[in-house]
Amino acid sequence: MGTTERLINFALRYPLDVVAHFFLLLPVVVGFYRQKYLTPVLKGISLFFLVRFIEESILLYVSLLKPTNQNEQKIFMLIDILLICFIYSLVFKDKPIYKKITYYSAIIIEAVLLYLIVFHAKNGLSGPVMRFYIIIITLIYYNFMLAENRVKNILYHSMFWINAGFLIYAMGTFMTSLFIDYLIDSTKESNNTFDLFWNMSQVVICIQCILMAIGMYFAKKERTNQLSRI
Repeated sequence: MGTTERLINFALRYPLDVVAHFFLLLPVVVGFYRQKYLTPVLKGISLFFLVRFIEESILLYVSLLKPTNQNEQKIFMLIDILLICFIYSLVFKDKPIYKKITYYSAIIIEAVLLYLIVFHAKNGLSGPVMRFYIIIITLIYYNFMLAENRVKNILYHSMFWINAGFLIYAMGTFMTSLFIDYLIDSTKESNNTFDLFWNMSQVVICIQCILMAIGMYFAKKERTNQLSRI
């Protein structure tokens, strides 16, 4: 069976994967539409989702050529952590304590991921570790936002939606990533069970992209929505 035929079969079996794949471009498209209002942070978000789309395209291609793409996934997790660290370091650029937490926690997580890749390549613990970092950073941001209290209307605050998107993704896919080794083992679970949990993860990714796109859309209101400069 050729690559094209495999791709068609994949799309027919996992239509939600295809939908979620293209949903990754939604924040990029909305960011392009609002480009003249984008802050460096929002530009970083656009870059992140463009990179995610490229990563998922590569993973899809690799999955059509060999049984598993777990090694490539783990490498891309290292890249994603660096990008998320970069984005939140821009958010906390005037807050040294928050910025240091962002940097140091990223260094620790990267070290743990490298350890897992080198010494425990066959297990799926890298996914939960990456999501744990995202949960930590997003909760730190909400603490920062509540402490500063510098927005007039939180619903017009871009980072509120973007942070919510990251948090929902991390928490919504945490359990699936934690038990991925068990779910993909056909001797322990049926394909139907895997498909159920995997499709739920794809729905979460779609929700994340919608929230991110909403945050990008409100970039126009960001300046007038500030009580004072952060």
